[in-house]
This record gives sequence, C-alpha cells and structure tokens, in this order.
Amino acid sequence: MNNLANTYYLRIHGDRAQNIEDAIHTYEQSLQVRTRETMPIEWAQSINNLAAAYRKRIRGDRAQNIEDAIHNYKQSLQVINREASPIYWAQSTSNLANAYRERIRGDRAQNIEDAIHAYAQVLEEILTPDAHPDDCRRTARSLANLYADRDRWPEAQTTYGTALEAAEILYQAAISKGSQEAELKETNDLYRRAAYAYAKVGDLETAVATIEQGRARSLSETLQRDRADLAAIRQINSELADRYQTAANAISQLESIERRTGMMLTSTPLSEQPRYSAEDFRNQATQARQGLQDCLTEIRQIPGYESFLTLPTFADIAATRQPDQPLIYLLHTPNGGLALVLAPSSLGSAWEPPSEALLQGNAAEPPTDAPSQRPGARAEIEITPIWLDTFTEADLREWLYGPADDPELGGWFGAYQNRGSDRPTWLATLEHTTQHLWEPVMAPILKHIQNFSAATLIPTGLFSFLPLHAAWTPDPSGKRRYACDFIQFTYAPNALSLKAARAIGNQTPATSLLAINDPQPTNASDLPSSSYEIANAIVSFHSKGNWKIIQNENATPTAVLEALPNHTVAHFSCHGSANFQQPLDSGLLMANDEILSLRDLLDLKLKGLRLAVLSACETGIPGTDLPDEVISLPTGLLQAGAAGVVSSLWSVADLSTMLLLSRFYQLWRTDGLEPPEVLRQAQLWLRDSTGPELAAHLRKCHPVQAQDSNSELAASIERFEHSSKQYPLAHPFHWAAFTYTGV
Repeated sequence: MNNLANTYYLRIHGDRAQNIEDAIHTYEQSLQVRTRETMPIEWAQSINNLAAAYRKRIRGDRAQNIEDAIHNYKQSLQVINREASPIYWAQSTSNLANAYRERIRGDRAQNIEDAIHAYAQVLEEILTPDAHPDDCRRTARSLANLYADRDRWPEAQTTYGTALEAAEILYQAAISKGSQEAELKETNDLYRRAAYAYAKVGDLETAVATIEQGRARSLSETLQRDRADLAAIRQINSELADRYQTAANAISQLESIERRTGMMLTSTPLSEQPRYSAEDFRNQATQARQGLQDCLTEIRQIPGYESFLTLPTFADIAATRQPDQPLIYLLHTPNGGLALVLAPSSLGSAWEPPSEALLQGNAAEPPTDAPSQRPGARAEIEITPIWLDTFTEADLREWLYGPADDPELGGWFGAYQNRGSDRPTWLATLEHTTQHLWEPVMAPILKHIQNFSAATLIPTGLFSFLPLHAAWTPDPSGKRRYACDFIQFTYAPNALSLKAARAIGNQTPATSLLAINDPQPTNASDLPSSSYEIANAIVSFHSKGNWKIIQNENATPTAVLEALPNHTVAHFSCHGSANFQQPLDSGLLMANDEILSLRDLLDLKLKGLRLAVLSACETGIPGTDLPDEVISLPTGLLQAGAAGVVSSLWSVADLSTMLLLSRFYQLWRTDGLEPPEVLRQAQLWLRDSTGPELAAHLRKCHPVQAQDSNSELAASIERFEHSSKQYPLAHPFHWAAFTYTGV
C-alpha cells in the first residue's frame, strides 16, 4: 500500500489533485498496519511520505495542509535519529525545513529561522558535497536562498559555495552530453544567484569567475578540449599528447553520435547508423572520459600546466578582454539585477563624472576617446558592480511570460506566439519591452561606460532573448534615443568563446564568399528580395573574384556543408526557425524541405570562418530549457570555427532585411569598418532613412530591376516614395532583431 501510494504521488497521467488525494488515502491505509509500536522504521517512512503528500496537496486549505506536513515530519523524526539512520534523518530534516520555509501560519520570521536551523544542521553534520552531492546541492541551495532573502550575504555566499562544490562533483560524474545537461538543468540559476552573493560581499573576482563558469559551459569545454595547444606538451611527452588527442577525438565522436541518435536519452536509437546499444554507448563514453581524465592528471603535473582545462578563473577571463572594450555580464536573480563591468582601472579615476543628460535621452553623441587611447591609461582591470536595484527576476519573467497568476502565456513570448493573428500586439509589445529595458537596466550601464565606443554584453538567463541594444527612451524633441546610438554592442555566450573567436578573426581574412540563395524557389513569393540581397553581397566580393553561390534546389544541406570549409564568409538568405524546447532542431530551411540544423553545425570543423550572416528568421534564439547554455545557431557556428555571426531574435521581414544587409555589405567593403560596427551603422541607417532615401538606395543598387514596373522591387520603391511615414522602417521590428555574436 505504501508503494501504491508512492506511485499515486508520482503519477503523471490523470488529475494531479486527485492523484495526491489517492496517495494520502493510501498512505493512511498503510499506516493501519505499519504502526509505530510494531514497525517503527516502516511507520516513520510512511509518515514522512504522508507529510510530503500534504505539503504538495492541492485541495483543502493550504495553510492547514502545511501544518499537517510539519506535524507528520516531526512525528517521523521522533523515531528516525541521526545516529541510527543519518541519511534518512538528514532527508527528513531537510523536508521539515522545506515545510517551515513554506509555512503560512505563525510568525514568518521565526518560521524562516526554523528552516535555516534545520537546513544548517544537516549540511554541517551529514550532507557534505563529497558524501552526498545531490542532497547537498539541493539543501545548500535552499539554505543559501533563505540567507539571500534575508540579506545575510556572508552566510549566503559561503553556502552557495557549498552548493557549487556539490554541483561540480555531479557534473564531473556525468558521462554523456545528455546527463551533463540534466545536471545543469538541476543546477538551474545557482551560478547567477551565487555570483550575486559574491558581489554583495565585495568578492567581485569570484563573482565574475562564477558567472563565467555557469555560462555556455558545454561550448567552453569543447573549445578548450578540441583547440588545446599541444605543441609544448608534445615536446615534453609526445606519447601523452597522442593519448590526449585520441581521447578528445573519441569524446567528440561520441557527442556527435549522441546528438544524432538520441543515445542515452532514449532506449532506441533514432537513426539507423551507427546502431549502438545504450550499454555499449555508456561503456565507450566511460572509457573515453576516463582516458581523458587520466591524461589531464598527467598534464597538470607538468610545470606551467597546473590549470590545463580546469574551470575558468578570473585571470583567464581578464586575458580575453579587449583593452578598449568593456566586458559586461548581465544577470537577474529574485533578489535583484546586477551588471558586472570589466574595464580599464582608469575608468574610476581619470574620467569626468557622466552627466544626467544620458539618462534623460538628450546627451550628445558619445565620445570615442576610450581610456586605452588616453595618455597614462593603465592596463589593469577594474570590476564595477552596477546594482539594478529596481529590477528583479520577477519583473523580467512578467515582461517575457506575462503576470505570474495568469495561466495564459502573455508578455513578449505570448505576443510573439500570436504575431500571425495579432501583429499589432506583437509590434506594441516589442516597443513596450524595449522601452522598459532602458530605465532599470541599460541606462545605468550606459552611464558607466559612456566614454567607450564599444562593449561586449554577456546576457545571462532570460536576458538572452531580448534586444538589449534596442533599449530606448524619448528625448525632449520627441525622438527616441536607443542604446545603440551611444555605443556599439556585441554579444557573446561567455568570455572564453571570445578568445577563440578572436584567434580565428585575427588570422582569417574575409576574402571568399559562400552565398546561399532561397533554397525553395517554389516559395519565391515568400522571399522576393532574396536574390537582390545575394547580389549585393556578391558585388562586394566581385573584385576579389572569389565567391560561390548555391541557390534554389541545389542548396541542400549536404552541398552547403561541403562548401562551407572552403570559404571565409557565409551568407544565408533563406527561411529559418528556432525550436525553443529542442534547440538542436533549430536551423535553416534548405532545398526539399530539409533542415540544416544546429546538430549539423556542431559536427563541423571549419578551417576558419570570419563571418556568418544568417539572414533568416529566429536564427539567434537559444533554447528555453537551458538558457544559460545558449544552445543556438550562433554558438554552434562559434564552436565550428566562426569568429562572428549575424543572427536574428525574431521572425524578420523580407524587404527590410534585404535593405539592412545590402547596406551592411556596402559599408563593410567600402568603408573598412569591422563587422560589428558595420551592423550597427547599417541598423542606424535603416532606422533613420526617409522613404525617398530608401527608394534612392534601391534604385542605385538595382537600376535595371527598378525600371521594371512589374517587379516587386519597383513596387517597393513606389511605396517608399509615397510613404505617409517620414521614417518607414524606424520601428525596432525592422532593424533591432539582428545581433552580432563574437568578434
């Protein structure tokens, strides 16, 4: 009966409320036989289970349900003691702490203190990271969160450190990508909350290192593992270098098999080849990871290699920063928001205090004399915490999902989901959200870095879905001032990926173009501007004489993947889509309705790609289950060997996208600007151009088609010339979707 009750409690099918009622009833039945006198241990187990069911009960009075849970937990602890059953005692005590934390009746402060006391007892005495990492992670996180909610930051940062230690042990024990992702999902917001606590106690270097360690971890590990410089190691011990390379290659191959077959995630492979059994896969993965770990142990004994492939430190992060470009981590927690700005240390001493004009939206154009360009500027890094005190995780969730008590999906995601049937609401939501990003989030950051001309943003968690560069405020003249008016923003999954991207960018000239043009000609009406966009890109490379176009039915995934390694710039003009729940299925639509997916890109090993332009819908959106892993097309390309990626955060319009990217190539190849600044300038141009100016641009770029009265281009020119709006494409929808990831 106890086992049946457990099954009711865990049941997925049926009505959840009724399942819990059935569990409670069945536990009570089992207790008619499992009595305290005759079967004390079994009785305590059933009482503890009954308490858990009351705590999760949906029906009845919530306050009374929690009281019943507390009563039963206390009863079970009269029998279960730490000497005889230390683990069971610790788990029951943790459950009691959970109930105290949620208690409605009684003094709230005392309830929290009771929870803190119970959590602290079990962590100190039983649930240590080494002995019981899973229970330790869960309990330490709960305790640290309570400390944080009560502003007891020294205790919070210590306890978060314990939770992180346990989380690392669990992560290192995982043998497959799927199991690693499962551990990261359990860890959830732990790195963000821990970094916030470290910053609160003034340990800013640890705060930065912690948030970096929890951001795009899979990407960092793959880049470090597969691009490790073994030259010096090979001179010392060539056999060790060979063994390392063999183990790294084996893991890379197994990861590819896992992505393609679903191995370790399902009992049956999803593809025909190779057909591994789950047991074979586990054995091979275990052997490969042990082989790599053995190599790492030996390598770290070599002087100078003690930290080879370990978690990134602050020194590692500092080494990735460009001297004239601040690096900004942006994070949200239930306790508040925080930006951690890494910039030259002369920022605080040599600069004049910024005026309030910036926040009011009527500041002059930002100066370009970055501190590194000024005499006497120092190379040391200063970390500045910018506390976004008026902004919490609850605010961000409401922006994205709608009110917490509303069962319907609302906010940013709800409006976007319904954009086909209710376009005005989506456009209004886009404007509303970007405006609300200004005051609590971007304005304080801009005020601090206004003397720089460029900055790199590392947005964590749910910030990854928003166009931070398009935050805006009205100025006194009635116009808008956007964040990108003041500074050029690029984005990065984390700092370590910037180092890898910069190495590729520095040695890969943009001399060879691969252009993919509308792989589905039967749907040409969906992308009438695609050919014009490709033509603009090709003209930019025409003088080099080194370009290739794959179009229409020839643009298959196989053809594109074969051609990519032979070019240093790739431009995709096609349809695209993001799979929010299964981001490996996100991709670009090729000929015959085939998808060039993220899993395809992750298998690539490019010689060096200076730039990939993904001129398609939703090409920059990460998965929602693990937003801090940033599983997306741009990160896939960075892992494959790209230095920079232009991608989109929503479904974009054909004509405005063509205009934006035609201007992009024009500026890039004629003005000699770097790609991130080129994208910014193209966006500002598109936003601020009048209808006649846009029409003139089209006539100049495509004189023949402009004279054809039957062409779609001529019709667009006509609409621009007679537009009732002074700036027809000023709405953020037309230009703000595109972001630049990398260098």
